[in-house]
Amino acid sequence: MKTISYTLLALLAFAGNSVLCRLALATGEADALGFTAVRLISGAVVLMVLMLIRYNDTAKDKSSWTQQWIPAVMLLGYALGFSYAYNSLSTGAGALILFASVQITMMVGGLMKGHQPNGFEWLGMVLASSGLLYWLWPLWGQPGLIGLLLMCFSGFCWGVYSLWGQKTKDPIKATALNFILTVPFLVLLMMWQWPSVEITDKGALFAVVSGALTSALGYVLWYAVLPKLRAVQAAVLQLTVPILAALGGLLWSKEPITPTLFIATILVFSGVLLTQKK
Repeated sequence: MKTISYTLLALLAFAGNSVLCRLALATGEADALGFTAVRLISGAVVLMVLMLIRYNDTAKDKSSWTQQWIPAVMLLGYALGFSYAYNSLSTGAGALILFASVQITMMVGGLMKGHQPNGFEWLGMVLASSGLLYWLWPLWGQPGLIGLLLMCFSGFCWGVYSLWGQKTKDPIKATALNFILTVPFLVLLMMWQWPSVEITDKGALFAVVSGALTSALGYVLWYAVLPKLRAVQAAVLQLTVPILAALGGLLWSKEPITPTLFIATILVFSGVLLTQKK
């Protein structure tokens, strides 16, 4: 029951990130880099406080820091691609592309680890991938293609991040180190782009909520349940997020659910259901 509860909360947090990011960018309250920087830095601060409360020897444990560079880079790549992609994608469409890309990445990772999918899993992967391709096809050659490709890159990074998380034994420490290690890169990026970086007080509020709540604490929950899930299960569970994000976009941003998105979602979720069959 605890695993189910944590998983549901984590998935709701993922959807919340899409809604908050899209709200900030679509309303002009923040640009992509400003939102990402405030999001990750605020998450790092919250997680650092949690880590200091819980641990006394983390700063001396150099192995903990060196082991987290790969997931930290993946976290940064995911967050940057995510924010820049939402300059041109709606909330639901962005979440669909993101988590379909995550699914494909994690399933390939599972294959590389030796997992042998059954017939239902193979059919589910094909069906879910076809849903993504159905959504992507009309956008080839269109201005939204850059956002689409950025979100696919973001999904790849999150898939690798999640696969790495299956090995963690301490979700709070691992997530905290991941966030903290992104800060030097963010500072350099902010210095490089300054003073063109833009973010209002309202945009900063969106970013802080996204970083401190739906990212930092949501990712701790996700890392806590990942060791209990197979790569296929973790991948397909995340495909519930686009529906939640699309509903959030409908409620908060008044974004329409287009027929293309509706059909693509049906295809993706049909794939999800098939991969759950034994």
